[in-house]
Amino acid sequence: MKNSKHVILVSEDEPIVRGFVCKALERFGFIAIEASEGSKAFELYRVNANIVDLVLTDVNCDLGGGIDGPKLIDAINIMNNALGRDPVAVIFMSGFVGSYRVQALEDVSKNPLIQKPVMLSFLIESIHTALAKRFTAIQTAV
Repeated sequence: MKNSKHVILVSEDEPIVRGFVCKALERFGFIAIEASEGSKAFELYRVNANIVDLVLTDVNCDLGGGIDGPKLIDAINIMNNALGRDPVAVIFMSGFVGSYRVQALEDVSKNPLIQKPVMLSFLIESIHTALAKRFTAIQTAV
């Protein structure tokens, strides 16, 4: 299944995981922008906010500068809100889904949480679902 070139910012500190996910997304027709640390991910989002459709980020990683996945998304949401932008779609990933912190995140957040390692078909399906919800919400608001 090919996509209409949706842009996904992948924020992951593990180079092997980040590389695999980005290559897989590109194989399925997405454009992947990759970041290995939080400050770089935030800067890449800030510069590309008008084209990024979804942020796929690890939860428990140290993305640099003390910015983990939830802090990255909080910073992006604050910026988007201040600039009057629509919220970006988000999917969190974690290898520690059973941890208290991750369960609390899932309860509080309305964003999906995927356990790593992830089956590629499930990742792509989750991305399609998150993008559909985002674009439906935007169209409803207009």
